[in-house]
Amino acid sequence: MSCAEFTISPPWHRHFLAYTLYFIIVVASIYFIRERIKIKIRKNKYYETLEQRRLHLQKESKIRQEQYDLEQEIEKLKNDKLQIKILAKDKELVNSSLQVAKKNKIFNGINNNLKEINTDSFDENTKFKLTKPNKNIIKEVNTDKSWKDLEKHIKNIHFDFLKRPKEKYPPITTKKGSRDLFINEHIYKRDCGD
Repeated sequence: MSCAEFTISPPWHRHFLAYTLYFIIVVASIYFIRERIKIKIRKNKYYETLEQRRLHLQKESKIRQEQYDLEQEIEKLKNDKLQIKILAKDKELVNSSLQVAKKNKIFNGINNNLKEINTDSFDENTKFKLTKPNKNIIKEVNTDKSWKDLEKHIKNIHFDFLKRPKEKYPPITTKKGSRDLFINEHIYKRDCGD
């Protein structure tokens, strides 16, 4: 008998080339999976950085807004403080002007009483002693320094207030304008004196 020798090759899926192909497919799959994971990680990091940047910008914007609001509040408080100071100065000036006006009224009363005294029967020295205070009182009342100070203050603080009545009614005097201011400040005319 003759012996024929033959070899049975393994099926194609168990062939050396198939194993090589399997190995290449596994390596390629691992490589692609790894690359896909890397891409996904990069993408996540990118979105995370964008989110962090957005949050940072949002916080920065909020901080700037709060800082701006604080600066506005500080400015408002400063303005309120200045307004309070101006009101206090106004009241102080009005009070001192009222005191001067009352003093002038009293001086005018004293002056009128001195004028009523009959000095014909007095000697020259006594007449001089009586007329000297009378002249001093007249001089003090006529200096009108308090009204000038008041007008200066009014021009500094309420510069438009005196212009309006003078433009509407040109014959208005400074004292009348000042009295108008007193009336505007709810101070009655009788309290202002002449």
